[in-house]
Amino acid sequence: MSAKRRQEGGPGSSVATASTENDLSLQEAHTAQTALQASLETTQTQLQTSQEHAADLYRALHVERKKVTRTQDKDCQSKCRDTCS
Repeated sequence: MSAKRRQEGGPGSSVATASTENDLSLQEAHTAQTALQASLETTQTQLQTSQEHAADLYRALHVERKKVTRTQDKDCQSKCRDTCS
């Protein structure tokens, strides 16, 4: 009786088909999740690299500003000495 129902597309075959479809959907979802996780890790690495580069640039700018300030201070001091003498 069950075999006949399965051949005719009764409840037996629809349950098996639904189970197979669920397995496929689950596999597809897992594959998509894995791909998204890899993409997220790549994006996080790129962000970290970008942040480190920005910090390096900021430090270099800070050093250059200090150099300019020191040069300007020396120029100002020498001008003050020249006018005061």
